[in-house]
Amino acid sequence: EMTNTANPNAKNKSDDFQTNIRFAESTAAGLGESINILFDPFEQVIANPLGITTKRQQFCFDNFDITWKIALAKIKRFAERMERGELTANEVNSYLFRAIIIAKRKRAQI
Repeated sequence: EMTNTANPNAKNKSDDFQTNIRFAESTAAGLGESINILFDPFEQVIANPLGITTKRQQFCFDNFDITWKIALAKIKRFAERMERGELTANEVNSYLFRAIIIAKRKRAQI
């Protein structure tokens, strides 16, 4: 589902394409800021030990929430397509396909 997301010349400007862009932007923003937080003395010496959620941390959490919401919808659609036998060869050989198989063996809810 992420095909052409990184392609600035992609012709597809559908809702799915825009969702993929939002997914990529939210992931990059959250991860990028989390790296900055790791090297910030205030975050490490003051905020973390006191259990304070800073604006920077909240920014990460908010972006990770967006990322997770989009990812969960994609995983559910993938699992539904898997049940119907509609996956491509690449999808059948993907990590997600194998993870779903393992989860089903363990009777985990997807």
